[in-house]
Amino acid sequence: MKSAIPAPGGIFYGWWLVGAGFLLQGIVTAAVSYSYGLILAPLATEFSAGRFDMMLGITACTLVSGAISPFLGVAVDRQPLRVLACIGVAMLAAGFFLLSLAGAMWHVTATYALCMSFAMVLMGPTLVSSMLARWFTRRRGLAMGIASLGTSACGFLLPPLLQWGIDGWGWREAFRFFALASAAVMLPLTWLLLEDSPARRGLAPDGVAPVPAADASVSVLPAAGSTSEIMRQANFWVIALVLGVLFSVYSALLSNLAPLATGRGLSAGNAAYLISTLAVCGMIGKVVFGMLADRIDLRLGLAAALALVIVTLLLLIHAKGFLLLFAASAALGLAAGGMLPVWGALMAVLFGAANYGRVMGLMNPVMMPVVVAGSPFAGWSFDATGDYAQAFWVFAGLCGLALLGLARVRLPATAS
Repeated sequence: MKSAIPAPGGIFYGWWLVGAGFLLQGIVTAAVSYSYGLILAPLATEFSAGRFDMMLGITACTLVSGAISPFLGVAVDRQPLRVLACIGVAMLAAGFFLLSLAGAMWHVTATYALCMSFAMVLMGPTLVSSMLARWFTRRRGLAMGIASLGTSACGFLLPPLLQWGIDGWGWREAFRFFALASAAVMLPLTWLLLEDSPARRGLAPDGVAPVPAADASVSVLPAAGSTSEIMRQANFWVIALVLGVLFSVYSALLSNLAPLATGRGLSAGNAAYLISTLAVCGMIGKVVFGMLADRIDLRLGLAAALALVIVTLLLLIHAKGFLLLFAASAALGLAAGGMLPVWGALMAVLFGAANYGRVMGLMNPVMMPVVVAGSPFAGWSFDATGDYAQAFWVFAGLCGLALLGLARVRLPATAS
């Protein structure tokens, strides 16, 4: 067996990149998604905006992110990752600075469309998972699972800190401070830590063997496949639709869990506990499924996530009291946390680490129509019937079809 090649301090350098990915994904997700309601509240008061106007910013960010992700995904495969990530950090900081100058709600929508969308792609899973797919093979799932914990940890810590700043200094000063602090901390950290491939440091994935010094400056990654080649593969479309269903159902359940709970007699406090349970179990799922992703058939990992979602839906259809709703929240959290590292590892196995950014970029706009339809459909179904049961049965059926679709995914012979 080849001996491990430790980085300075005895730690394989890839684990430092896991930490960098933890911060990059965590900060951008917490700042753009988790904190959106906190950010928009004082802005809506300032400009007398309604709920529809408030939602335009995050909607624009989502749509533009989907439109630009195929192009940025190709850049992730071809350009230095530290440069792209620094652009993402700069766009996040610029976005908050521009928000501090907003004089009308359309300024907010434009800022989320033009700045936050780029930050979400260049600091998010498209870049981070692509980087980790190059640095890890045997422990790829675990590495991606730990890095994805950043979204939960920062989502827990950052919104209260941001609200504290808004309450203490006012929203304009708080946004400017966050812009300055994020750039001052993340730009040098990103520039110093990020590295495209282990070969550039004389290492191999997982640190199992050195690369000859003469070859250290040459990338060991194969050339990425073309867009048409990727999109002709059945695996691409099946995985995109399966993940689209998973994300769609998860988003719909997350946005409707609290109203469902209070509608069945639970207090607002108990409804909040259900959301907390979901978040904690999501963190557990990321680590557990990340570890399992390195040991099992990755299709089984996604199948397990789908099965947990189906269990969640059946529990929610019939649950009347706190205990069954608690069980449903726990199952949904495990599924949501688990699907992220399994998805990331599966993409690397099916399409190769060198193709990772392109594939993720192409997959996002394919998934988007499915993902954005879930929450409105659940709301419409409730308005029409007075209950979520109809929507949940439809969601369960879609998850069942997704399970059948997974049987059509073919892994490379070496990964079977």
